[in-house]
Amino acid sequence: MVRQLSQVGFPGEAYPVNPRYKEVLGQRCYASLSELPTEVDLAVLNLAGHRIEAALHQALDVGTRAFVIFDPCMPQDDASPTLVERLRAIARETGSAICGGNGMGYSNFDARCFVGMWVQPEHPPGSVTLISHSGSVFMISHGDIPTYFNLTVSAGQELGTSMDEYIDYALTMPTTRCIALFAETVRNPEGFNVALAKAREQRVPVVVCKVGRSEAGARQAFSHTGAISGDNDAFDALLEHHGALRVDTVDELFSTATLLASPRKPPTDGFALFADSGGLCGSAADRAVAFGVDFSPITEKTREGLKAQMPLATPNNPFDGFMLVTSDFLERYRAAHDVMLSDPNIGLYAVNVGNDDRYDMNFMHGRTALDAFAVTDKPMFIVGYTGLSQRKLMEACYAAQMPLVIAMDHALVAARCFLEYHRRLDEEHAVLADADTEVVTRWRATLSKTPVLDEHQSLALFADFGVPVIESRRVERAEDLVAAAQSLTFPVALKTATEGVHHKSDVDGVVLNLDDESTLHAAYESLSARLGAQALVSTMAQPGVEIALGMFRDATAGPVVVVGPGGTLVEYFDERTFAIPPFDAGTAKRLLARLKFSRTLEGVRGRPAADLDSLAQALVNFSVLCAALSDQIAEIDINPLIAGPGGVVAVDGLVVSASSAGR
Repeated sequence: MVRQLSQVGFPGEAYPVNPRYKEVLGQRCYASLSELPTEVDLAVLNLAGHRIEAALHQALDVGTRAFVIFDPCMPQDDASPTLVERLRAIARETGSAICGGNGMGYSNFDARCFVGMWVQPEHPPGSVTLISHSGSVFMISHGDIPTYFNLTVSAGQELGTSMDEYIDYALTMPTTRCIALFAETVRNPEGFNVALAKAREQRVPVVVCKVGRSEAGARQAFSHTGAISGDNDAFDALLEHHGALRVDTVDELFSTATLLASPRKPPTDGFALFADSGGLCGSAADRAVAFGVDFSPITEKTREGLKAQMPLATPNNPFDGFMLVTSDFLERYRAAHDVMLSDPNIGLYAVNVGNDDRYDMNFMHGRTALDAFAVTDKPMFIVGYTGLSQRKLMEACYAAQMPLVIAMDHALVAARCFLEYHRRLDEEHAVLADADTEVVTRWRATLSKTPVLDEHQSLALFADFGVPVIESRRVERAEDLVAAAQSLTFPVALKTATEGVHHKSDVDGVVLNLDDESTLHAAYESLSARLGAQALVSTMAQPGVEIALGMFRDATAGPVVVVGPGGTLVEYFDERTFAIPPFDAGTAKRLLARLKFSRTLEGVRGRPAADLDSLAQALVNFSVLCAALSDQIAEIDINPLIAGPGGVVAVDGLVVSASSAGR
């Protein structure tokens, strides 16, 4: 570490501390921290676990408040509380920053400060910040890859500094243009939310690769760092809420961060690919379907321009720029790039090149792509081949500040994320009115003393927040049926309201389409004999599309709204979409559009289309409810919410208060 700091030009002072040596590389070596000639900003505790606690206290005694710890801090015969727990407590009590333990250190390219047990390669500084719970991923970032960093952190166990604090620091660095996270857990959910919101406000994209999507992955995360993975759908909803993006692999993480670090903004969300291989174009088209990437149609003018430059090619997107090698073939490639870039449908342009260090850099058409990049303001990147030696291409791209992504699959994911990020930035969101204070206060009081709201109470809650509900009356004896029937319109439904019965259909507690008072009385006599006298009489809802709407609380994301098919539609469409409340009508419509069953809202087989605006507004009002009472509610279930041509109506509901969540 002493040699490394010297070699990279660290501008500060570094003091070796070890009682067994008098000097290290010609520098005086001090026997203890107390002998240092000055207070230091950072102490690197490169020690075995059983020595770290004492060394930490010594450093604190001389005024140090920042540390790097490599050891996993799990010594044999560890006492309770464990060393990890004790170190976390010390960090909290003293306000200390600790990078690690069980980490590899960090590299601050801007400050020329590299602290770790590894050889720092000659990697030029860049604009991507990497924060990783995995030391191996941290090490990969220092390898021969075309992603260039301004800061890389191996966060490890986060004994004293969590991921959100590293994000916050990276956002103060002028060189940060993208933040890449390899995460096993989120230890400070509140801080993580704030950090993501700050990144969005500063228009710094955040891309995340989070392990623990599968049950096996979650177990591995727990055993590795003591992490407990949250619900993945909720985590995805949280990222989307803040405009962040999620990828599946480390290669996708680095490739996507490379492209997102480009300061250029796409004028449209159209994507085009140029390659010199028909096979690769066909493969890219196939893979694009798997990755959810759309290739933009090109204009007739573009087709004509490409045909003029490459008569043997068939102009399309992806475009196979096949041509015979003639004396002017590079000039024709260069002209073809200009043709593609001038197409108004194209906002992001990729060029697949096969440059190899065994050949002259100018032989293949990588140079033509670099030349085109220099004179366009559209975002553009090069896609390199897997398996080729491309150091010269990497160096040329770095010098031109042109993104380079290796492998077509990674390029397609990066392109999708890049365009999605800019689409989200451009989305306009309506300003939502605050929930009525009196209504919120009243329901807070109710929820604080009521573990579970029954259907009647739940519908009343929904109605108070503007979600249309079915008209209903509570009855507790046969004599109440007359008044209930006279105040409602037949046909009606009869449901048990016996306390503790929350899923009525499971106990045959629902009778539908009762046409008159006599059938209502007969149904009540049977129902009360089996399940008790308390019941609910409700107007039958008009036919429509049944929707399931709900909310649950996630440890990381907080309240999460869930939308999916309800009633019998669940048998045909096993799907759901998730969002963080509150959200506006535009977001509500986008949520619905993601679901295959939403096609039934447009009207199928002669049925009229549902009132989509009313449905979206009901979702908005529900999201406001969830946000306003999120600390009082553990779960909400509305099933079904029926959407028809005349509007929407909630037919049944259940609300579980936060006070009952542990019961």
